[in-house]
Amino acid sequence: MKQTCCVYWLFDAGCSTPERDGYIGITDDLPRRLKAHYQSKRFPSSFKVKVLFSGDRNECVALEFNLRPENGIGWNIAQGGLQTKGHLGKKHSNEAKEKMRVKKLGKKHTLESRAKMGRPMSEENKAKLIAKNTGSKRTDEQRAKMSVAQVGNKKTKGIKQSPEWIEQRAAKHRGLKHSEEAKEKMRLANLGKRYALGIKHTDEARANMSAAHKGKVMPIEQRVKISAALKGKKKPKDFGAKISELKRGNTYGLGTTRSEETRRRMSDAQRKRFSSCS
Repeated sequence: MKQTCCVYWLFDAGCSTPERDGYIGITDDLPRRLKAHYQSKRFPSSFKVKVLFSGDRNECVALEFNLRPENGIGWNIAQGGLQTKGHLGKKHSNEAKEKMRVKKLGKKHTLESRAKMGRPMSEENKAKLIAKNTGSKRTDEQRAKMSVAQVGNKKTKGIKQSPEWIEQRAAKHRGLKHSEEAKEKMRLANLGKRYALGIKHTDEARANMSAAHKGKVMPIEQRVKISAALKGKKKPKDFGAKISELKRGNTYGLGTTRSEETRRRMSDAQRKRFSSCS
């Protein structure tokens, strides 16, 4: 069944002909479209409307193209007959952007709209997205564009996640184990990465890390679990050679002499640690 549409003309006293003046549009719901025009306030408030043609959508699109073959005729911004692509490539001016920003200030989503935004994705849609993106890789050009776009992006800087959100994320991943195939992929992806090599923490960062861990004692249950998980495991024959190769040329800490106070603190920390195990 063909969809019935109409081609309409919006005009005022200063307009003389549909070919050159006013606004030409197509719609299948004229009252709704007129309401949208009134609310947008793009056109003079005294504009009138005239239906030029009624028929199926293809005929209406063809007529709209004949009346608006180019951009910027009359009140129309874009070329006619392009349907959903009518505003493709159009850029808002800084003034228009500022007006839109001011208009949105203070507006909050209703509980109903928030519920729609938080609606979980169906398993079918998830499967479709996974199938579509599996194996796809971004090109170097795409990665470069993403990198440039993120330069100076500070929208999440200083934002701390709530304990509830952290626990939700932790609970989601708790108990999950990577497959051997996934582990191998991660190992290969990280080969040769030395992004933290040679980076030294500032005194302030070290003090913060020390304060965060001070007084923390690993529970006996956790120690027992770690011990049980490692029991019976043997290091590969080439383990020592790999460690040696990784450490080759690393002079961090070489020639450093710890003060008596530092050595005493380390001794006290180890003594406290082993005394808690007994």
